[in-house]
Amino acid sequence: MADPTRLPAAPKAAASATSLGTGAYVHEHRLRVRYAETDQMGRAHHANHIVYFEEGRTRMMAELGMPYAEVERRGFGLVVRAVDVRYRDAAVYEEELTVHTWVRTVRGASVDIAYEIRHAKGAGVVATGSTQLACVDLRSTPAQVQPLPRDLYDLFEAARLGRVVPRGP
Repeated sequence: MADPTRLPAAPKAAASATSLGTGAYVHEHRLRVRYAETDQMGRAHHANHIVYFEEGRTRMMAELGMPYAEVERRGFGLVVRAVDVRYRDAAVYEEELTVHTWVRTVRGASVDIAYEIRHAKGAGVVATGSTQLACVDLRSTPAQVQPLPRDLYDLFEAARLGRVVPRGP
């Protein structure tokens, strides 16, 4: 019998037949709803879905070979300019979820990331959403908007087009 406390990483290089980005690299990250993330009814509190998005995004970046910590070490930050969430179904304590993450658009100084959180058992969509991230120079005060570093822009664009090979942890 498999150990229920161990969740294997499940990256995939192709979108499934759902609302996921057509042709884009779609990263999958599994997580389990923790007790501290639930409300009085035992359901994942709505604010945590944004945290799940962030976890999916940072894991995707690491899987693509550009961990977010490396971006910051280089003096850049990706700040959230906008976030959108649509809640579709409840997730409950101890439930395993899959966060699908993909690049929707890339611009000179920003990137739009899309998400779909699903019940891992295949019982449907928990939430969908997106974040728009602006690149800033962390060495300036206040932080100034900065074009994406060329290698990061190219990596996001390759992911958007489905032309990447995961190389991270």
